[in-house]
Amino acid sequence: MRNVVVAVPFYRNSNLVQPVLSSLLACRDDLTRLQATVIAVIDSPEDRQLIDAVNSFRERFLGVCPFDIIINEQNLGFIRSVNLVLARALHDQHDVLLLNSDALAYPGALSEMHDVAYSDHMIGFVSPRSNNATICSLPYADGFQNLTPEASYDNFLALRDRLPRLQYVPVVVGFAMYIKFEMVSEFGFFDLAYGMGYNEENDLIMRANRCGYRAAIANQAFVYHEGEKSFGLLAEKKAAREALNSKLLNTRFPEYERTLQRYFSSAQFKAYRLLDSLVRDGESINVAFDLRHFRTAHNGTFEAAIKIMLEFKEAARNVNVFAICSEEVFAFHRLHEVPALKRMDQRDDRLLAAIIRIGQPFRAEDITWLRLRAPVVAIFMLDTIALDCAYLDDVELERLWRATLNAADIVLYNSSYTRDQFNKRFVIPEDLAQVVALHSTDVAEYSGKSDASREGYILVVGNEFQHKFVQEAVRRLREAGSLQLMVLGVAGKSDDRVRYVQGGNLTQAEVDALYQGARCVCFPSHYEGFGFPVVNALAHRRPIVARDMPVYGEIADATPHRGNIHLFKTSDEMIRLLQPGVVNWTSEEVSVEPIRWRDTAEALSLAVSAAVTSQSHARLEQRIRAVEPALAGKGGATEKLLSLLSVVVGSKWKKKIRLIKGRPFLLAKAQVERQLVKSSIFFDEKFYKEAYGDVSESGVDCAKHFCSIGWKEGRNPSIYFDASWYISKNSDVARSGMNPLVHYLCYGLFERRPIKFLEDGSEFVLDYVETRSRFGTGS
Repeated sequence: MRNVVVAVPFYRNSNLVQPVLSSLLACRDDLTRLQATVIAVIDSPEDRQLIDAVNSFRERFLGVCPFDIIINEQNLGFIRSVNLVLARALHDQHDVLLLNSDALAYPGALSEMHDVAYSDHMIGFVSPRSNNATICSLPYADGFQNLTPEASYDNFLALRDRLPRLQYVPVVVGFAMYIKFEMVSEFGFFDLAYGMGYNEENDLIMRANRCGYRAAIANQAFVYHEGEKSFGLLAEKKAAREALNSKLLNTRFPEYERTLQRYFSSAQFKAYRLLDSLVRDGESINVAFDLRHFRTAHNGTFEAAIKIMLEFKEAARNVNVFAICSEEVFAFHRLHEVPALKRMDQRDDRLLAAIIRIGQPFRAEDITWLRLRAPVVAIFMLDTIALDCAYLDDVELERLWRATLNAADIVLYNSSYTRDQFNKRFVIPEDLAQVVALHSTDVAEYSGKSDASREGYILVVGNEFQHKFVQEAVRRLREAGSLQLMVLGVAGKSDDRVRYVQGGNLTQAEVDALYQGARCVCFPSHYEGFGFPVVNALAHRRPIVARDMPVYGEIADATPHRGNIHLFKTSDEMIRLLQPGVVNWTSEEVSVEPIRWRDTAEALSLAVSAAVTSQSHARLEQRIRAVEPALAGKGGATEKLLSLLSVVVGSKWKKKIRLIKGRPFLLAKAQVERQLVKSSIFFDEKFYKEAYGDVSESGVDCAKHFCSIGWKEGRNPSIYFDASWYISKNSDVARSGMNPLVHYLCYGLFERRPIKFLEDGSEFVLDYVETRSRFGTGS
């Protein structure tokens, strides 16, 4: 094993000496094991206070490891100072561990960096995890960078056991970097072309990488980094140095930017970012319910979701609960009246430990969004109806739901029957937590009255979907005799025997009145995952006649009123049961404890808590990878966008745009602006309608709405363009008051300004020149 030189360069700032060198003394076991020599390089020879502070550690290192001091005769700068140590290490054939003077090493970190370096002979450079070290930061979010060393180390410990031992990365960071002897021997020192510093370590890493040598992060090692302190007193400004040196680096190594972009867009990095959410803010974590698919209307799924969410809020401990939905939905369902429940906007990027969706996804972008929004994803899969009824499946649900099952951490089913249906149709991942959480069968938790008089009609319940079999059942019942029918949930022409009432916008009191006026309830549906009309009928003390399905056996076993559930297999049996006097309400009850919404919520809470506790980076990466190829299409969203980009600047709009000093200028006409937006791949009318139900219901032209007021309200034109993010990143756009998408199409695209995708949260820069060449769009 090679000996190791631990080099700590100092430039003024004597206050840094005590913390960094004391931290190395605390790593005594590491220094002994590595047969290390600590070398302090002083690059401000006139600073007597600094020299005295470093000298005071000579005796303290006695018996620990050799401690040498190099005092430059004059200020040489960071790169030359480090090169002195690299030259000495090269002569002695030692490895080098660079440590900034504003860093604090924690016990075990130095040994672990060494061990990771030698775990693969093609690893040449290693950095540890840190609080403030760009690609090496963990947690990664900005809010964690400037915490105290103690708090930062605690955050690292909270995540450490969830991580793999190492992570291959394009480059590591010089604040704490292990360099193998062979890298210096074969590829040289830091290049003096980088002046006073920045990117010199990346240049060395990229030189070595051209021969296949890799950089890696030691995930089990931690070094605190204060940042901008070690050589931060240099007169030359960081921004100017970094801009100049970045240009040099990218000129020498065009692959540098590409490899970085690939890493930051990778499932590996996305998994690390999601783990940020598992660092607790005090004792609590944030959990959100995804209600983006909710409308300002009532149905069984919406009502169940709200009840589960409210009970979850009470059952879960140390959890802040949010509802992700529009302001209109939040108000319509009266969620603003619920104490401590807060609305969260879809664009809100605050950390979530878990996200819960009640209702299977029907859009690829929904499962992608869920998977990239929180480290734990729980989804209620309510039925397989749309998969089995081919006319309902226009999005290839088998592929979508297979990806959902591979991407989710928890799948909950509203019945054992639904679970069995999914397990028969899909190969379920072994590590997917499957939980059966039967909806409430407690009639006391459903709206209902028992003292209203009956009008004597049969209440037929369903909707327009063909598997509900409402129209066919009504036809057959009409042919069977003089039965009076009230049909809830479908449109039709009423007469003296059949009255139709459309659902969705009825108040609960109006629905209650319909149930109370019936002598019995008929639910002719061929296919259900649960069947709310069954429990609603029992809540109103009305017998229910329903088609025989396994799920109704589950409900019957969990209600004292099972004697009022009457099942049929054929329409002829249905007609017979609905004849006057055949079925009547019986008050006889069996002794059984019903399922309550609280039970469902507690099952959900236990599953979420277990997943939060056990989640790991490896599992997260696997689940993110399961989503990307299955849902993004060939080449992903980026390639899809590029393949269609020609419509943005295609020949159709050559007459609308003219170049002024090499930049496009849009004629100031609202109609032209609208047409430009509408014709581009960045605008998706289907997305806009589905995302913003109020626009869809109003019937207004979606492109016109977006261009006139939509973008001002924070609405997005598609999954390919986050309008609010674009404004926040471009102050000139914010000041101009210009439609952000119009600005991007006319200026930002050509100026290589980045955009952000809603689908996966990634940032991307489109190269107009390359695109023009590829698609022949011209100028």
